Amino acid sequence: AQASLAQARCCIAILVMAQLPSGDSVSTADGTIYWHELTVSIRGRVLLHVNSGSARAGRLLGILGPSGAGKSTFLAALSGILPPHAHTAGAVWCSPGSQPVGIAEGTVALLEQHSPFISELTVGETLQFAAELEGLSTKAASVHANNLLSRVGLASIASRRIGQPRFEDTGGFGIESCAVTCGERRRLAVACAIAGDLDDVGSRSQCRRALFADEPTTGLDAFQAARVVDVLKKLAVSRCCVVILTLHQPRASIWSTLDDVLLVAPGGHVVFAGQRDEALQHFASLGQACPREGVNPAEFMIDLVSVDMEDAGVASAGRARIDFLASSFRHCNTLLCGELQPQQSRITFGSSRVRIGPFRAFRLLLWRSLKQLQRDKLTNVLRVLSVGGLALFFGAHFGRLDGGGVPSARSVASRICLISFGVIAMAMLTMARALDRFAQEKAIVAQERAARRYSGGVYLADKV
Repeated sequence: AQASLAQARCCIAILVMAQLPSGDSVSTADGTIYWHELTVSIRGRVLLHVNSGSARAGRLLGILGPSGAGKSTFLAALSGILPPHAHTAGAVWCSPGSQPVGIAEGTVALLEQHSPFISELTVGETLQFAAELEGLSTKAASVHANNLLSRVGLASIASRRIGQPRFEDTGGFGIESCAVTCGERRRLAVACAIAGDLDDVGSRSQCRRALFADEPTTGLDAFQAARVVDVLKKLAVSRCCVVILTLHQPRASIWSTLDDVLLVAPGGHVVFAGQRDEALQHFASLGQACPREGVNPAEFMIDLVSVDMEDAGVASAGRARIDFLASSFRHCNTLLCGELQPQQSRITFGSSRVRIGPFRAFRLLLWRSLKQLQRDKLTNVLRVLSVGGLALFFGAHFGRLDGGGVPSARSVASRICLISFGVIAMAMLTMARALDRFAQEKAIVAQERAARRYSGGVYLADKV
């Protein structure tokens, strides 16, 4: 009876909130993303239970939850990048006209948890390259990159090389250092993700993509984490687009930056989705009131859906609490989203992004490869030394194989063996560097190819 009363109170509260006018409400034709009865499973194991909802343009939606709850899975399902063996059901679309949502469709830009970069390029060159891959001309991409660097606070380091993170030992204390700090790399990743979308490129501003960020604050201190989230909030407002980010340790200042919240419990259960200011009221109506003094609401909500597996009794009580919260919200959410459906006459808009041709993609990739080769001084020095050493070795022994007499069959065979050894040595030197370069660029190329920037054949031709 108490559970039924709590569910009734929850439904009444949410229905009343839904009817309240909002000063920052957004029309349904603004690029808002909707999902209906979305669920994900792999080999019979449910990773994300059925849920429906929306992410409104011009607002920052934070997906909260403990580690392993399914935040990244939810983001991947919206982005359309789940592995082939994952089974996804439900619908995801974007207004107006039920446009498809996904990275390959050009309607979503994904900021992954660990964003790789070409270490030999500068910050400005990296962003300009990303803009040119979006179809901008070289001049327009340069102007656009400079404007975007100013917006994310990186204009002062535009000419600095990104570098590789490295571990240094200083007097017994290990520190990680690189030319560009972790916070700056995250903001650069944000800028690269939205390259080509801002108003300074004229009519292309109407092709703004939604921005999904997976754990953008991981590994950052509290100040840098707040700066990254603040950049995302400003981009959501200035670009009037959907911005969704996943968080598992948000500080109080980050919590106050969010506009909307979606709380995911272990097992992929969504227990709340709505405006940030209404979250505590929702849980209070279910008998889970948050102490107002000295408690971060985000930490309270994450603790509320966390399960302590060390004690069987506590774990059982935690799972029962999550089931109750999930069922209560599912019942209320059904009332609100029951009629949420994509349009029956689905309009196919195709991709709004500009796809560059294979020849221009080859030229851009060749420029990047030449920059890498030119600035990789250590590798170039080692190559010169190895080639010079082999040349001295061959020059010293090639003419002495016949003892100064008439060449014989044995000396000819020895020369053939020496030439073969030289060819193999030169090939292995080149192959070793190529394999190392492929390993470093694998994640970068995977991101660019997932967005259909170029084909694998173009990349291979560039490397050859």
